[in-house]
Amino acid sequence: LSHPVRGTDGREFTELIIPRGMLVLTHYQASNVNEELWGEDAKEWKPERWLSPLPTALEDARIPGVYAHL
Repeated sequence: LSHPVRGTDGREFTELIIPRGMLVLTHYQASNVNEELWGEDAKEWKPERWLSPLPTALEDARIPGVYAHL
């Protein structure tokens, strides 16, 4: 995991064990509102974001949707 996650029992997880054959679904759109990548106003609709250079954090994140400007 890129950051630790706290479980409902309070324990902190830094990795997950995924058994072979398990179906894993990821929500890729969550990266589009990630404040660590976009800043404090990440959840605001701001089309002008795409008119200026993207934040360095996005370029370093290697997120496919960011390269396609989706």
